[in-house]
Amino acid sequence: MLGGAVRLRGSAASDELRVDASTGLSLTPSWLLLGELNVIQGLGNGRGNVDVAGSGGGVGFVATGTNYDLTKLQLSTLYTAPGGSQWQVGYQQPVMGRNTGAAGGPFVAAWWRF
Repeated sequence: MLGGAVRLRGSAASDELRVDASTGLSLTPSWLLLGELNVIQGLGNGRGNVDVAGSGGGVGFVATGTNYDLTKLQLSTLYTAPGGSQWQVGYQQPVMGRNTGAAGGPFVAAWWRF
């Protein structure tokens, strides 16, 4: 599956271009192996950071620019339980980025249809 979007942000934050690609391999009727690639590209059109008046007459700082790029890979397995609920366990790891913190690690998710 391939998807793309443009996130237009109406504030000081930069707009974003996003691309997501995912694929899966059915191991059994109940188990699915998933691989994903997520790309977020900041468009660099934010208004930057803002100085605000603080209490006591001082000046405070608010970081609103959010001008960053992030590419991460994700590998997980999805189990479909009897009754239809789904349980996902995996690991995600950034492989490229700019102005981002370390964000890799394991994750769990629960899915159900409604």
